[in-house]
Amino acid sequence: MNRIGSNPDLCEPSQGKCGDHVLRLRTVLFRRLIRRSVLSFMFNVALISMSVAVAIGQPPREIFSPDGAYSVQILQTALAGSDPYNSFYTLEVSRRGTVLSKYATEGYLLEAFWSADGKFVAVNNRRGSSGDYLWIFRLRDGKALRVPNDNEVSSFVNHVQAKFHDLSNDTFNRRYTVACDWETSKLLRVRTTLQFFNLDDAEIHVDRLCSIEGENISVIREVITKVSTAENK
Repeated sequence: MNRIGSNPDLCEPSQGKCGDHVLRLRTVLFRRLIRRSVLSFMFNVALISMSVAVAIGQPPREIFSPDGAYSVQILQTALAGSDPYNSFYTLEVSRRGTVLSKYATEGYLLEAFWSADGKFVAVNNRRGSSGDYLWIFRLRDGKALRVPNDNEVSSFVNHVQAKFHDLSNDTFNRRYTVACDWETSKLLRVRTTLQFFNLDDAEIHVDRLCSIEGENISVIREVITKVSTAENK
């Protein structure tokens, strides 16, 4: 009885045609393994890069409406005729790639809130370490119904001082005004946060409910509260 090892028609893997075939097969498998390893490595690097970008809070370059029809973005070029020292960027509102409006601004986008009826968008645009960040646009034509107003600080402080008498313009530090969300298609929740030098572990929230009628925006409710910040330190 012939054993496999003694059959002259069967060769060792390293000899003859059979050996060449096995060698080629091993080479192909090795190349496939390397390719899969490289692709897997590149994919993981991409995921890590995306995770790092999210983790460090990189601002969005453009924000789209839920249906993808509208977008807002900040272009890192100055609008013609704008103040080159304070407004060196451009805030742009578009519909399906067609520019509806452009406004001079600075800083970067934080977030955008789109009304449920698709008629308005409230945009938070960080323009500095303190100030009014809120724009409100009518999407029909891109018109800004509200632009950031950095000259109303005293008005806010006076409202606060009426409730908290130890706070004043002399102790005022900084403030931020941003949109929070839409309560209805025409009612927008807006918060102004005020910080004072004599408030070490607290800040003031001025929460307003703003109504939009036509091109007019009015405050229909205002609540002022002192909020502890000790747990965030």
